[in-house]
Amino acid sequence: MSAQPQVNQERVKTWLENAGLEYTVDSAGIISVNFAVCTVVIGLQHDNFIWVRAVWKANLTCTDAALLQTYVNELNAKRFMPQLGIYGRNTDTPVLRAAVAGIIMEGMSDAQLDEFMDLAIAATEGALRELSTEHPELMGESE
Repeated sequence: MSAQPQVNQERVKTWLENAGLEYTVDSAGIISVNFAVCTVVIGLQHDNFIWVRAVWKANLTCTDAALLQTYVNELNAKRFMPQLGIYGRNTDTPVLRAAVAGIIMEGMSDAQLDEFMDLAIAATEGALRELSTEHPELMGESE
């Protein structure tokens, strides 16, 4: 079996450009893509993992987070991915995010990277879009 090309930030950025998605890169190398209901962030963990997380653009309170927890648990029980979680539940600004991770230690061909990125972004953004439809009262600009 031949070695696959290493997954790196340049390959991910090229994929995003080919997909017609605008992105920014912060000083830590985290890539962000804005969608209507969420911001998708993409990062590489050394040469081992690539992760795609979508942060919901909703104005959650602690009460909202508590009410959503049952719904989130039900969604997680029904789906393999993405994994949904509420973070900062005991703070003034809890957030809900969806996450998918991939193992990249052996690299990925262009076709494998294309399949992973397409699936990860569609799954994370789609889950939060569905949540926005189910709970439109929570949507709005996050701080």
